Amino acid sequence: MAAAVRLSPSYFSHAFKQSFGQSAKSYIIERRIARAKHLMLTTRDTLAHIALACGFSDQAHFCRTFGSLVGQTPSRWRRNHQEHPSEPAALAA
Repeated sequence: MAAAVRLSPSYFSHAFKQSFGQSAKSYIIERRIARAKHLMLTTRDTLAHIALACGFSDQAHFCRTFGSLVGQTPSRWRRNHQEHPSEPAALAA
């Protein structure tokens, strides 16, 4: 990233951390996890597909990273955060 903006790696790293309060690597990982969460809630894609779509090398890498940041596996997080549609029978009664 430093080369893309024509800065030295050390200057870029310092400036990024000063601006965003965290390293560029941490910021990117958090953004990837946020995108993965969004995809898990809005699509029926497999975790393997979501992992690749969010820039992880494979599902295992995604699951390790997700677990260390979120504190639970992606599949458990997805189950716990999906909206549960109301039962049609309960609405008719």
